[in-house]
Amino acid sequence: TAPAIGTYLVQRRQAIMGDGSGHVAMTGVALGFLLNTRPVWMATAVAVLGSVGMELIGARGRPSGVVALARLFYGGMAGGVTTNNLAPGRSTANLNTDRSGSLTTVSPEDLTAVVVLAVLVHAVTLGLRRQLFAVCQDEEVARV
Repeated sequence: TAPAIGTYLVQRRQAIMGDGSGHVAMTGVALGFLLNTRPVWMATAVAVLGSVGMELIGARGRPSGVVALARLFYGGMAGGVTTNNLAPGRSTANLNTDRSGSLTTVSPEDLTAVVVLAVLVHAVTLGLRRQLFAVCQDEEVARV
């Protein structure tokens, strides 16, 4: 699924968005544990919100926008560590294990979530491929 999105991010010279979304998703994972919900879904929701925020900040195009993006990236990581420590029975070691992933900790529900998200991402990228290509080539012309 990553190449379906990554192709467009690289063309727009926004490859850092993938890294930033991963940092912000850490907060979602920790919130999932704190609120006793599925971390995959919470991480997805927080990553989407963070990506929209990064896009809005990046749209300014000023040097201060770059600083704001860095704050969002590392704020997401700090938020994940802090929130994770608030959850009962959790520690930073748990978050690092969850972030790195392990085949032994994947539940059937997590696998279902990943498959559903992959199908959704592929449907959107295939359905909007012409519009996405236009935005990547010339954003101003695509808006017109």
